[in-house]
Amino acid sequence: MIWALKDAIDFQSAQMPEASLEQVGEWLVKVYFDRRASKGDFAGAPQKFFQQALYRPGPNRRGNGKVTVPGDDLLTRTMAQLEAK
Repeated sequence: MIWALKDAIDFQSAQMPEASLEQVGEWLVKVYFDRRASKGDFAGAPQKFFQQALYRPGPNRRGNGKVTVPGDDLLTRTMAQLEAK
């Protein structure tokens, strides 16, 4: 599972260049727990979640693979931190 998370962080960090690796990792874990809270046992194991990139919304994904991003998402927090400096 650790290798799957590492690969997911490496991939997602390219999609989120404004975020540090720690922020990307925190975001991925939060998205997993949000999915787990909404889908319960049907959310799948963490390794599958990270290996299959279920954190990414996509048109070819079966079922409801959409990730809801609240108003307090990583981008919003990062922009607020940059504006505060």
